Amino acid sequence: MQINRIIHFAGRMPEQGKYRVAAYCRVSTDLESQQSSMEIQEQVYREMIRANPDWELAGIYADEGASGTSAKKRTEFTRMIADAEAGKIDYVITKSISRFARNTLECLQYVRHLKDIGTQLYFEKENLDTGAAFSEMLLTILAAFAQEESRSISENVKWGIRKRFEAGEERWSTCYGFTKGADGGYALVPDEAAVVKTIFSLYERGVTVNEIKKHLEKEEVPSPSGKKEWSKSIIQRMLANEKYMGDVQLQKKYTVDHLSHRQLKNHGEVAGNYLKNHHIPIVSRKTFERVAKIRDMRYQGGGKDQGEGSSLQYPFDEMLTCPYCGAILRRRKINVQSADGGWCCNHCGDFVIRALIIENALAFAYNAIDMEIVATLPDSPQKELLLQYKQSMPKTQTAEYYWMEDLVDHIELGKHTYSPSDLRNKPELQSDNVVTVCWKCGMKTVTDTRIVRDADMPWHIADLYKGYLKRQENKAGVAV
Repeated sequence: MQINRIIHFAGRMPEQGKYRVAAYCRVSTDLESQQSSMEIQEQVYREMIRANPDWELAGIYADEGASGTSAKKRTEFTRMIADAEAGKIDYVITKSISRFARNTLECLQYVRHLKDIGTQLYFEKENLDTGAAFSEMLLTILAAFAQEESRSISENVKWGIRKRFEAGEERWSTCYGFTKGADGGYALVPDEAAVVKTIFSLYERGVTVNEIKKHLEKEEVPSPSGKKEWSKSIIQRMLANEKYMGDVQLQKKYTVDHLSHRQLKNHGEVAGNYLKNHHIPIVSRKTFERVAKIRDMRYQGGGKDQGEGSSLQYPFDEMLTCPYCGAILRRRKINVQSADGGWCCNHCGDFVIRALIIENALAFAYNAIDMEIVATLPDSPQKELLLQYKQSMPKTQTAEYYWMEDLVDHIELGKHTYSPSDLRNKPELQSDNVVTVCWKCGMKTVTDTRIVRDADMPWHIADLYKGYLKRQENKAGVAV
């Protein structure tokens, strides 16, 4: 680029006797080297315009870190167009067509628009003046080449990124709780890591996202952006971020094309790579996976984890079996007697027990554990874990999922053949209406289900539930 060379524009000389010339500069990244290039471009154009006696400076417009495939995110470009529309610019000089735009259609649209309002363009590299005859045909060809060049560069960049991903090389991205270490990896930020642990711990214990948000704000914990208020969506993303258990999922998103730069979640469209135990974790893998299960349960329950509606439905996985046929019981919304949900046998259909009865029985069994008996059990990791839980939490009101999964092996249910009225007259039959919790340490705790109404008996609710399903089936048939 020659600073002092004289350029003679093809367009007609304005009435004021001088061309009001603006310069447009652009670099596509914020890298220090590119910023230096931008400063040089601006300086060169200022001196070039001063050196031409028929020109006067109308402005320097410079976009840093902006892609040329779309004008939407180029604020200086937009400002330049507005000034041209206001009649402040006769000519725009720019380094090349690719600096002005890499999208052929958009390039031609802006060139035609500027020409319509009396503003011409001069592209230095191509020595192309839109004020000259036949310029548009040549511009169309050159702009198409510029767009193809952009596509080629984009594909090369994507290829390089994917190859690095395949080799297990992760691109650093900011993550609350971590900072970029001296080796370029993830180093813990102690204060932030403590907040992350608190969020996971509260959620693991059944606290909703909305309640966690309120807790953090009450404790005046700054959000990742430094604000006083926390966003529920930020907390939800944190709970799903595998980096907190020390893993990294590469290629989570992919770019659709080089023109729109639109990014979509990767559902297998592009090969990804998962790096396990990539860096020091903030929470244990067990905690992270347990939180993931709770999140799934909440979403499946229709609450969408927004902190509204019914409390968390703690999963018992495959701990419960039907006392009649031995099939695994499944949690369902039973829609009878305003019940909060029930554990149903989908095989024989004759046993449906309210979820709240099971949860209360499990909490009661935990509270009733005899520590003297536990002390006599053979030493084992499971016994040690139970002792640790009882020391930190002697009593509980609820059957929390986080400790239940750690301590309970399975749960055996009595057949519940006899109604509460029968049991009042025949106490010897009481053993039929029980819940037996089999702990992983090898101990068992038996507790009464405390059903006081015949209407709450599993066989009775099963009959009501069958009737409900039949009515739903009939409605569906009528609708069809």
